[in-house]
Amino acid sequence: MKRNFFLLAGLISFLCACDNSHDDMYDAEWVREQYENQWKMNFGDIDPNQNFNMATQVKANLTIVEDALSEYTFKIYTANPLYNDDALLMAKTTVTTDAEGYAETSIAFDALVGQENYYVVRMDDHNRRLLKSIKVNNGSIDASFGVVKTQARSRAMETGALPTMDAPYTVAQVNQFIAEGYDLNNGIEYTNYGRPDYGIINHMQQIACPNNNTTGSLIGVVKPGFTSSLGLECTSYLKVKSQYGQYDDRYESVSITEQGTLKLVITNGAVYRISGQIKNVDVIVASGGTLELNGIYMADNARIIVMHGGNVVDRKEGANEWNYGIDHNAKSALIYNAGTCSIGWIGLNFATFYNAPDGVMYVDGIKFTTSESVLTNWGKIEVNRITGNGGKQGTLNNGCLLRSQEKIEIIYLNQDGNTALECEHIMANCITLRENSILRAKHLEVGDGTAEFYYVGKSESSALVSAQKITSPAGAVKVDGAIYFEANEFNSDWVAGLFDGAVADAYGVTKVGESNFAIFPVYKGDEIAESDCTGKGNIPNNYGPPEDDKAQTWRLACEDLGSVGDYDFNDIVFDVTYVAGDDTAYVKPVAAGGTLRTHVCNRVANMTLGEIHELFGFDDITLMINTGVAYDWNGRNGFEGKTIKMKVPTNYSVSENMGGFYLLIENGNNTIYDVQIEPKESGNIPQMICVPSDWRWPTETINIGTAYPEFGLWGQNYGNGTWYNTVETEYVY
Repeated sequence: MKRNFFLLAGLISFLCACDNSHDDMYDAEWVREQYENQWKMNFGDIDPNQNFNMATQVKANLTIVEDALSEYTFKIYTANPLYNDDALLMAKTTVTTDAEGYAETSIAFDALVGQENYYVVRMDDHNRRLLKSIKVNNGSIDASFGVVKTQARSRAMETGALPTMDAPYTVAQVNQFIAEGYDLNNGIEYTNYGRPDYGIINHMQQIACPNNNTTGSLIGVVKPGFTSSLGLECTSYLKVKSQYGQYDDRYESVSITEQGTLKLVITNGAVYRISGQIKNVDVIVASGGTLELNGIYMADNARIIVMHGGNVVDRKEGANEWNYGIDHNAKSALIYNAGTCSIGWIGLNFATFYNAPDGVMYVDGIKFTTSESVLTNWGKIEVNRITGNGGKQGTLNNGCLLRSQEKIEIIYLNQDGNTALECEHIMANCITLRENSILRAKHLEVGDGTAEFYYVGKSESSALVSAQKITSPAGAVKVDGAIYFEANEFNSDWVAGLFDGAVADAYGVTKVGESNFAIFPVYKGDEIAESDCTGKGNIPNNYGPPEDDKAQTWRLACEDLGSVGDYDFNDIVFDVTYVAGDDTAYVKPVAAGGTLRTHVCNRVANMTLGEIHELFGFDDITLMINTGVAYDWNGRNGFEGKTIKMKVPTNYSVSENMGGFYLLIENGNNTIYDVQIEPKESGNIPQMICVPSDWRWPTETINIGTAYPEFGLWGQNYGNGTWYNTVETEYVY
């Protein structure tokens, strides 16, 4: 439709140089013949399946099992709408669940050829959005919300319930020890008999073998007033057989080989300080007693047992609030706490640390030095940091409430039901959660190749992972079971791993505070008591309606209506915006490079939308609009066309026959129309193409193959859906 003075600028303008009969009358057959003759020379052969339409139909099968008799809205997007402002809405539909909380529906939508996955959002009546990324499989996507899939479990899941441990001694037993044991306030004599097997250090020597005592006690009792600060280490003790002299051979050397053989009990009101190594000794802190640390190294068969009401503190000397703690270096060593510990650090190397249900811990740092290190918490722990030995180490079993002010570095996190773990930054490889458990972090960093999340709780419940930021190194992300994820930021590798399929086995992803996973806290009056293991719980926000969605828009570009052979595909360019499920499509012209009166029409809506120049507000059909032509050459740039509403069926599709669009072109006397530009069957040379709306059309007389060097490859290969990403920007509008 360009006038003849533009023909010289065309790539093959010689075809039209002297035939003035085409100036005023549009000869459709002549144009089509010349157009087709030159196509193969420019772009090569055409794939028999190629229809030059980058929109294709995908069917979404949607299922929900949530609240009964409730309305839910499904929305389908091109990208992640929670974190990407450029996500485009492609389809939407609403369902109401039955008395069992079940509903299903399906909807077909126009999808981009070659796109492998789409983002499905489930929105409830509070406008909370739950998202899943679903891969396309044989032209369809299947998204289920509230349906938990059962899959093979990993080794981390085969471990069963979290380990539990009874207190080594009952309160009655400890009271008996106090009654029967040796009162250290009675005085201590330090005697070395010169025997290499004597081996009992310091005052415990007298507990085991008091001078001239045939019934030597193996229990020492610390009562108020005793202030010695001594280490405890014992490999054997002497048992007196008679009251004869100290060199009498009636002394019996007895080896200490079992835990609990030698005991030190700190009673109510007593404070006892220990420094150095302890070995083969049970230190029992009774209710009201206090163990004061001056730095302890626990070796074989050493155990610290803190009864309910007992206390362990460090000396807190100098400017550093936390000074002393416990190194824990033997498989047979144990810390069992049912009281309150406020100490500097705990070093775990093979040994076991068990915080009982009544236990409360305030610790500056806990360090796992081997992969075999285990910390099990059934009480409350407040810690500044849990670190590995230069990286992630060990296993953390959390059966109640654990808070870390800084980071946690572990290999395995195993969390029981109705619990909470909160931290600034957690690094873990494998995370197992149970019903109503919460993992909350500002930064969650997972995986060294593979990040694994497992839900092993009750089928009617779920768990929550909530993080301001989630990052993962490159590698697979595995999610198995009923886990809600919420985060405000993901790195690209995490998106590729989690969003591209793994979350299909979980409940999905929301922004922080938007999941409908609810755990209500325990209140004391009007205040949250936090006496529960889930702490403050999780109360979802009631959000207002989200911002308006950007709907998917397709761009239809038409050629050639006059200057045959330039193949610039800018003669008529208009956008079609439609969301599957709606009954209205919106059509907006964006360019008019032709200079004949042309009307945009649609067979589906059975309507003529208007003449292209008039839709830009111009009566002059000689104008070329938004094609880069200068004003003096009868061009106009930067103009916006009028948007036309078009009533369509709710299953309308741009992928079918270009959405029903065609062009009516007036001949020279302004009275007769010819249908000249319309969709072609697959394998034919096109005069109309359909592309995503971010496609930029070539400027006037620029061959589309010049602007888009891979255009010809698209024509030869229907699946080459990325051709329009390779663009010579100086040649496009």
